[in-house]
Amino acid sequence: SLSHPDGLPAGKFTLELYLEGDLSQSANFTVAAQGRGQSVRNINVEGVVKDADNSRRTIAGAMIVFLKPGVATQEWIDADFDESMMHASGTSGRKGEFQLDAKVTPGERYGVIVVHDDYKPIQVDDYEIPANSEDPYILDVTMERR
Repeated sequence: SLSHPDGLPAGKFTLELYLEGDLSQSANFTVAAQGRGQSVRNINVEGVVKDADNSRRTIAGAMIVFLKPGVATQEWIDADFDESMMHASGTSGRKGEFQLDAKVTPGERYGVIVVHDDYKPIQVDDYEIPANSEDPYILDVTMERR
């Protein structure tokens, strides 16, 4: 853990872990500025999954996964899709619409994976939810056929 008697200052940081002099892992994080009495406001994520070849065609049955901050998508895959590394997930319905089952924190970065049997998987590390995001945050996804 990282700490400072006065709290970490607001800003963007990179944490690098070295084992025997070799870089083992690296992650970026942001400490948001907060005034007295303010609390972090978590927000919902929802959107629509669409086909890249026809934006009017929505995709039902796509699984959207947000990993816990600091967990890389490949790390989750290598850990055999360990559920303890997941922050939230959702599955697109008949009209391609989805909503994650847990809220996210604006200003935080998440690994995001979107999968469907008929489409190429999407894998994004450090996807940032903008600090000024409204609730709900809209995340529309476009997938390409295999």
